Amino acid sequence: MSSRRRSLLTAVPALMATVSVPAALLAACSADPPVAELKRMAVAPEAVKARAERRASIDERLAPFNVRGLTHGFTVISDSCSGPRPYTFEDGRDPWLLTCQMSGTSVYGVKGGRIVDVLRQIETAKIIDDKPAGSQANVAIDYYVKRGRTDESTLLPAPGLDDGRVVVGWDVTRPLISQVEALSATCPPSGVAFGQCSVDAGAGASVAELRRRFGMVLRVRVVTGTSYYRLPRHR
Repeated sequence: MSSRRRSLLTAVPALMATVSVPAALLAACSADPPVAELKRMAVAPEAVKARAERRASIDERLAPFNVRGLTHGFTVISDSCSGPRPYTFEDGRDPWLLTCQMSGTSVYGVKGGRIVDVLRQIETAKIIDDKPAGSQANVAIDYYVKRGRTDESTLLPAPGLDDGRVVVGWDVTRPLISQVEALSATCPPSGVAFGQCSVDAGAGASVAELRRRFGMVLRVRVVTGTSYYRLPRHR
């Protein structure tokens, strides 16, 4: 047998052993807790405490929008906890066994479509934490004063409010058309280890119903940013 043939035969087992290593590594990294165990983690006392604190924070940010001119339609609080993300060679192993997040959205009917009056109430109450550049509410009011156009008659961007803690949007009908969209998220959340949903019903059950009743809809979304509870893997 030639030396070339012997070297090729020797290289084949070594190559097979090299190929099998990532497969074994992948199998080991996929040994994540079962869903039942993740659910148990999601209702542990530490998680429950963190959940209550995040819910209180969301309620605190939504409460100031009970201003004259707005009729509360409904509020949706969505809470979910997920297990580790799938292992990938690019990202490696997820360092967190459990990650919990919560979102909060309130939808209101604008009485008589009098959004300028509502914006003045928001400005007076200083609900939005404005940047040094000036009042966002006053900028939005100016949009209506100018009928949505600059002095050169070009269209102004649709108004809105965003201070990094809450994002406020509403139906704009002219000259631009921009409407508050129906809430698309599944409630309670699906495809997660733990999910629950709280709906505080007021004057309407949907965006469309509120629009039919009041003619204009305003939505307040709380920006929660990071997760409220995470459980690391044991090192």
